[in-house]
Amino acid sequence: MLFGLLLLPLRLIGLHRRRDLPALVAGAVVCAGALWMGWFTGAGSPVMRVGVMLSVMLALRLFQHPSSIGYALLLLLSMLITSAAMPLQVFRSGFWLSYGAVAVLLFFFLPRRPAAPKLSGAILAQVVMFVGLTPLVALVIGEAALVALPGNYLAVPILTLVTVPCLFLGLVFHGIGDVISGAPTSLLPWIASSILHVADFSVVLIEILLTALLELVPNRSVSIGFVSPQACVFAVVSALILLLPVRNYVRIGACGGLLALGLQVNAEVPRGEFCIRVVDVGQGSAALVDTARHRLLVDTGPGFETGSLARSQILPVLRSTGKHDLDLALLSHIDRDHAGGLDFFRHYFWPLPELGPANCPHNQGWQWDGVRFTTLQASGLKTDNDRSCTLLVQTGVPGQGRTAFFSGDISALAEEVLLPHLPPQVDFLLAPHHGSGSSSSMAFVRHLAPELVIYSAGRSNRYGHPHPRVVLRYRWEGTQQVNTASNGAIQWCSDTPADVQLHRRQAK
Repeated sequence: MLFGLLLLPLRLIGLHRRRDLPALVAGAVVCAGALWMGWFTGAGSPVMRVGVMLSVMLALRLFQHPSSIGYALLLLLSMLITSAAMPLQVFRSGFWLSYGAVAVLLFFFLPRRPAAPKLSGAILAQVVMFVGLTPLVALVIGEAALVALPGNYLAVPILTLVTVPCLFLGLVFHGIGDVISGAPTSLLPWIASSILHVADFSVVLIEILLTALLELVPNRSVSIGFVSPQACVFAVVSALILLLPVRNYVRIGACGGLLALGLQVNAEVPRGEFCIRVVDVGQGSAALVDTARHRLLVDTGPGFETGSLARSQILPVLRSTGKHDLDLALLSHIDRDHAGGLDFFRHYFWPLPELGPANCPHNQGWQWDGVRFTTLQASGLKTDNDRSCTLLVQTGVPGQGRTAFFSGDISALAEEVLLPHLPPQVDFLLAPHHGSGSSSSMAFVRHLAPELVIYSAGRSNRYGHPHPRVVLRYRWEGTQQVNTASNGAIQWCSDTPADVQLHRRQAK
């Protein structure tokens, strides 16, 4: 747009005698503006990519018009220049997705000459980027938004035709008003302010439109992804085949490859067994329990004034390890570090069955796929922590199968009340109150004698969890102790109790 606005007056003032000179001058101004905008906005990958690519293209135009191979080399050269100027950018997903978008557009449009009309070409470009980038986004980030295409159709025209031009014009009028003083320019600040208000209104309008779009789509259908890397690579190859100028029956076959992104991960838990995944949510608690056909979420992680970790931490674990659904959510108690993500999951999996301190039937339970679940709650105690709704999970014949206990935030007082209802020698224990010194009494630790205890705590937390005295007590019992603060997410399965999978150990 800026190129077109500059090109016409340059031709009118006499530069038309040399046919290419107006375009080169306008292009140089646009390149300078793009590079300045990149510097002004913090040298982000998309803006710097535009500035570098325009600069390289301008240099090539001084000698010859780039061919199809020239455009590909132009993209590669731009990547190399950007990487050399800002080496750390290569470690950001935005760098690869930004250049990936341009590569997808070149891959689709260069073999097709003549080019499509401008309006239909702009509409088609969004479809091309959606098809080409969705598998790549799922591979790099983990999930890709299905509403990206309609969202772009709503936002891009407003941003292109209203927001960005108004921002530039507002800044220009504001700058002229600061430099030149006098009666003729006294209205410039008011004009600049009015134009910038139009830009602000356009941004608010985009937010309203995108919010309305998201409200039309069920939360569980907004995105796809969290599939295996092999499925993502297969989908990327299928998308590239789909964008090639090939016969329609080949495209139909390639569409089948894109369906790999919609596959649901199978938890692969044998009947009569269960798997536990303790999510690393910092100073809080959240764990998934999977049986052969059911999923239970025990606590929903911490919450903050700005939101919770449910969307960023717990949901990816849930979607990447089993079915995209929950059969039940159990809250040990209602403190923010355990119930911070409850509102998110209520909205996301509506309707979501719940158990909690207010409806925790003591010593009662249910069976899923041959696994017994029993809720236990200490009665007659005053604090919310001691009234935690705890959960006992057992397999096989009592005393012979595997046992796990989720203890909430109970203190030594509640432990004493619950001990008669707890079996000796459990296999898995989520440490009471994150390993607090007021919990895990000697009698409790000696009675349960867990094979594995998990501390769900934040790194360098201000409470000092787990307390050194508690760590020593479990050490005396020969218990394996694992902390999410140092090991990240943790997986333990009843059919392979010796195989404790630690996320950060696997990452190394």
